[in-house]
Amino acid sequence: MRADSERLTEEPRPTPGGRRQRPPINLVLVGILLLGAGGAWYLWHQRQQPAPVEPVATAAPRAATVPPAAVAPAPKQADPVVAPVPRPPAVDGSDEQVREAVRDMSPPLLAWFTPQEQLRKWVLLTANLANGDLPSKNRPLAYPMPAFKTATADGRLVMSTANYQRAVKLIDAFTAIPPEKMAAYYRQWSPVLEQSFGELGMKGSYHEHLIRLLDRVRDVRPLPAAPALRQPHVLYLYAEPHREAATDLEKLLWRLGPDNLARLQEYMTRLKAAL
Repeated sequence: MRADSERLTEEPRPTPGGRRQRPPINLVLVGILLLGAGGAWYLWHQRQQPAPVEPVATAAPRAATVPPAAVAPAPKQADPVVAPVPRPPAVDGSDEQVREAVRDMSPPLLAWFTPQEQLRKWVLLTANLANGDLPSKNRPLAYPMPAFKTATADGRLVMSTANYQRAVKLIDAFTAIPPEKMAAYYRQWSPVLEQSFGELGMKGSYHEHLIRLLDRVRDVRPLPAAPALRQPHVLYLYAEPHREAATDLEKLLWRLGPDNLARLQEYMTRLKAAL
């Protein structure tokens, strides 16, 4: 697990397990969900107005309070419907519409976009992550990651908890998108996503891979403490064999820290319910 201060556009360096370093999971998840964008629209409902209450009758002696008349609640009002960015007619030439869609959902994410073939890159990322793998090239984001840090605890080499803060800005930008809005984009953009997935020659559909990925992320259990490491040569490896045998996806999620992992898992649960 070599210090990984390089940008994601550079060739990855090895991480625990001798695998080559891949983009952090938060980047990955952003890709899946953002460009899994589809169509419909996002509605906000106003709060219902309280029913009016009639005055108490007091004219007659021994008069009792007259109960308020039953009043039907006012119908809920909705803000004007605003259509999402239309999907492109085909995968080719879709980059500008992808950027417009992201600008509508979470403008800060555009600062880390790499140029060209955005839709294809996100679909490829989803397909790989659904199997627990991480592609080493054709990455859709260039998020600057601080160097990976280690620490010592009880005389053991461990992963420093300082690493948990490295991707907070990206996670913030991603989870700020309302899941219902993300799902609306996904439904409208589904045809071009499936078209791009078909180019990969893989079995199944893009939707099946997306759902599998959401489930994978939700099923990852956080580490009970900062994991112990060992360094037999240049690379850092997890000291516990079962940790070292985990998928690349699991290892990247662990490196986000338990709090950030919980945030992503809660978001994935809401997103899946909205799809």
